[in-house]
Order: sequence, then C-alpha cells, then structure tokens
Amino acid sequence: MFAGFQLPDGDPIGFKVDPAFFDQLVGSKGFGAGSYMAKHSWVRVADRKRVPAATLKNLLAESHRLVARSLPRGPSRSSGCERSAPLFLKE
Repeated sequence: MFAGFQLPDGDPIGFKVDPAFFDQLVGSKGFGAGSYMAKHSWVRVADRKRVPAATLKNLLAESHRLVARSLPRGPSRSSGCERSAPLFLKE
C-alpha cells in the first residue's frame, strides 16, 4: 500500500514520502505527520484543496515508487510494478 484515503470525499489522504524529506514536509502548508505511520515516513494531507494537484500527483507517484522498490523480488516486481506509476496517475 502506498496511499490511503477515506471515501467518498478522499480527505484526509496519507502516503509515504522519502525519509529525507519527511521533516521538511511535516509542518509545511497542508501537511502533517501520518497517523500511526509517521515512524515509517508517512504524511497526512487533511484537505487536498490546500496542496496543488500537481504536487499531490508527484508525491503520490513517488510514494508508489518508494513502496514498489521495497517489494521483495517476486511476481509483483517481476511484472514491472516498480517501473510504472499507478494507472490513475497516468495521463
């Protein structure tokens, strides 16, 4: 899993970030530490309207890459999972 959100509105949204940027993001406009997952570098966006859509799209693609890269070598990695963004992020 690389992101999570509530339905139907999609807020809040949580996702993994590079640990090197975690402290920089947390506390910046619209971002907070992810509930229960901050120790694993997850951030929380309570209101997606406070963060530009392009920024969220890039962060979600990076989250997917980080999680896919950590998968063990097996069916998901051998199928190319780590090289492609999730379908909803493709234009």
